[in-house]
Amino acid sequence: PTAFIRPIRSLAGGQGTSNGDYGNAYAAGQCTYWAYERRRQMGIGTPSYLGNGGDWWRNAPSYGLRVDHNPQVGAALSFLPGQDGADGTYGHVAVVEAVYGDGTFQISEMNVGGLWMMNYRTLTNLGQYWFVH
Repeated sequence: PTAFIRPIRSLAGGQGTSNGDYGNAYAAGQCTYWAYERRRQMGIGTPSYLGNGGDWWRNAPSYGLRVDHNPQVGAALSFLPGQDGADGTYGHVAVVEAVYGDGTFQISEMNVGGLWMMNYRTLTNLGQYWFVH
């Protein structure tokens, strides 16, 4: 008889999981495309079908990823629709590049000013952001 082994997925999840990573399936030049690519450059696996940027925080736990309000280098910041200038329907997603000791952090993002346009911002974390690890 052949034993069936079911993969075990941690409920807590963690940064760098490769669950659901089948390559970059996001629209080229969009924020989601950049977030996937940047995390890949950092050695962090990202699921290929997390949806629009504003949905990443909601969809990530089903892939075993941890979602919380704590910035960490490499985490994806899933902006809710309309939050900090994000699109009112689709939201936005960026990648945390640096975390500073004063509660601020730097993000890299794409498609704020147009397709393929890169931008960097420094934000203050007051617990209002959803980070996907």
